[in-house]
This record gives sequence, structure tokens and C-alpha cells, in this order.
Amino acid sequence: MIDLLSRLPGELTIPSFAAMRERTRQLRNRRGVEVRTVGADREGEPIDMISLGRGPTRVLLIGAPHPNEPIGCIGIEWLIEQFVADPELLRRTGCRWHFVKAIEPYALKQNEGWFRQPEVASYLRHFYRPASSVQAEYSFPSAAAAASARGPVPENEAYQNALKIAQPDVLVSMHNSEAAGAFFFLSQDDAQLANRLSALALANGLTLNLLGEPAPDVHEAPLAPGVFLLIDDARAPAEPAAPAGVAVTTWLAGQPSPPPLFLVPEVPLFVDGSVDHIFPSTDACMDSVVALGWGDRLARLLTERLGNMEAEASDIEWLYLGAIRESVPLAGKLFDGLAELLGKTDPAGFAPEARAQLLLALRPMAMARRLASMRAQRVGLGELSRSARALEQACARDLDCALASPLLRGAFRPVSMRAAVATQLGSVLSALAAAR
Repeated sequence: MIDLLSRLPGELTIPSFAAMRERTRQLRNRRGVEVRTVGADREGEPIDMISLGRGPTRVLLIGAPHPNEPIGCIGIEWLIEQFVADPELLRRTGCRWHFVKAIEPYALKQNEGWFRQPEVASYLRHFYRPASSVQAEYSFPSAAAAASARGPVPENEAYQNALKIAQPDVLVSMHNSEAAGAFFFLSQDDAQLANRLSALALANGLTLNLLGEPAPDVHEAPLAPGVFLLIDDARAPAEPAAPAGVAVTTWLAGQPSPPPLFLVPEVPLFVDGSVDHIFPSTDACMDSVVALGWGDRLARLLTERLGNMEAEASDIEWLYLGAIRESVPLAGKLFDGLAELLGKTDPAGFAPEARAQLLLALRPMAMARRLASMRAQRVGLGELSRSARALEQACARDLDCALASPLLRGAFRPVSMRAAVATQLGSVLSALAAAR
């Protein structure tokens, strides 16, 4: 079935949610296609699941589990199109396929401003990612959550419904990373599958991320280059789970039926241009990091600037506030960690990891600029609107300064979407072969 991917066109673009919704509407009367609504997002947008095929192996693909990671939407739309047009191809897969194109529609829409221009500056101007406590994939009910008055977020309810209906043998969460290369997470220790995934990314011309998540508090066990075994994140009994909930893998492990094979294919959105870009000396990079003074900027963002954003905040603005506050501590750790990276190796050695960390560290400032821009455009806020405009301008200057630094200036180019989609879909087909 890997031959299926030879049909992928050379040019692929990220679809808007409206375009995906329209294509779903067109499927409702197609023979052999089942479309059912499994829930709705917090704004009332229906979340649909498309089901096709009658094979014994059940697979569920979740699109855009993080709304700033929409590459999986391309592959999901394309697979559905191939299966609807070619029933014999669908039959030969031996699968009952289930697709959720986007599990958080409202959040995906917040990112659509960069879909047609996937470049770093545009990406940061239109970036949004909700706090973990309201993410569909990380807010499954825990014992602590069940004991609290707080119910699951609506997007998570839709995720739960999709799992109960599909009862998948293979569950694929279609993530993509920013700029750290391709890598994969697996819930089962399968060396043959891990080696196949590692080779797949290289065959499609993608570099491998050998470190996993570029965050200092995340640790995974490597199975093969760029392939990591997911470690159950269930907390020890002495540390009760937060009422916010748990990750999907932890929740599935607590269900009476055996958990599915869980695959997370992380393909990059940006490619590091270090091959054709000459970077300055370590000292120059260190000087640029110090000059940014990111620790002070983050501290001011929290203590001085965000306070005015709470008054008269709309629902979406509260979500931005929560996301910013959660991302600031990690951004601080990432930024502080740059000095350690710079002190260890020469620019060629540290640059890819350092740039990936710096890009992650820019998230709270990027979302603060978005939040301030929304506030500044609202009528009737008076001084609150003027304060928001000042914050927007300050954050824009900080972002421009970071993008112009020696570490990031001209460093990234958009990934080949065909290579990224071929890698994601190839990993899905490989996981299905392993599950059989």
C-alpha cells in the first residue's frame, strides 16, 4: 500500500477549515461514506467523523491535534478523496477508516492567517495554541477531574466519542513540529516498525530529530533514530492528577479494552537552512542572545502588560491569556538553555537545536501580540484599547528583533509539503501493517 503515495501531487497546500467543512458536506450523500457528528467545539462548530471501508482493522486519524500543526489535514483530505474515488483501493487496505479532520475547529481558524504563506514571520503573526488544560488530546478525564465539578472541554468530549465509536486498533494523532526535523512517537516497543519509520523520513528527504521534543522537561526512550517510545505520563500516587485531565495515552491505558497502537508522526513545518547559510561565530550568537534580554521581556509581559488584558476580556481573549501564561515558564527555560547550548559547541553543532528552541520560546510573545491586536480593534474599550495597541507594538518589535538576530535571520524555509505528507501517510500505512 506504500505505492499509494506515488499518487501524491507535487504541490500541496494546507486547507482552511471552511474548505474541509464544505468537502465533508459533499460526502454526506456518497455511497459507502458515513458522516456523523461526534461533538462540537466551544463555539458550536460541529466536529464530524468520516468513516469508510469494511475491513477488519480499525484505524482512527485525528487531524490538527494542535491547531498550529495542520499538515495532517492535507493527508486526511487526500486519503478520503482517494478512497471515495477508488472503492477497490479502499477494499484492498483491509481497514475500516475513521477520520476527524480537525479536532479543535475554533483554534485551527485562529492559525489560518499563515496557511497560504507558511513562513516563520507569518507563522508567528498568526500563531495560537491553547493551554494544555483545554486541549482536546490532553484533557481526558482523570480521577481528580471526575471528582471535581469541572467537566471535560467540548473538544475532548468529541474526541472521546470518536474513540468510542471507532474503537481503533491503530490511533494516529497527526502532529507536526516546527523546525526540529522529523520524529515519531510509538506506544509499543516495536523495533521493526521503528526502523521503518526512521528510514521513511530519510527516504522522503527529511532530516531526523534525534532528540525528540526540544523541551528540557520531556524525556523519551529512543527505539530507533528519530523514533521514541511514549512513556506513560500517569502520575505517581503521591502526586494526584490535576483536575485539568490527562493525555489520551494515559486515559486509554485505564480503559477496560486493550489500548490501540498509538502513533504520533511529527514532520517539520520548516527546514533549517544551515546547509546553505553561513552563521556567525559562537561569540556573536551568544551576544545576540544576551542582547535580546528575553528573560526580562517575558517577566514584563506577565507582570506589567497582561494585567490590562483581563478587564472586559472576551471568551477567546481569556483562552489566549491562559495559553500565554502557560507558555511563559517553558519559554524562559528554553531561552535560558540557549546559553548552555552556545557554550558547548561550535555554531554548526549547536545551531539547529538552538534555533528550534528559540522559535519555541517566541510563542508567548507571538500570542501576546495576537491578543493585543484583537483588543485594539474592539470598539468601546477606550483606554483599554489604547493600552492594547501599545502592547501589540511592543511585542511586534520584540519579535522583529528576535527574527533579525544572527540565530534566526534567514535560517528557515518552508518544508516540501509533499515530503511531509508522504512521511506522515507512509507512517500510517506502516503502523497498519505492523498492527496486522
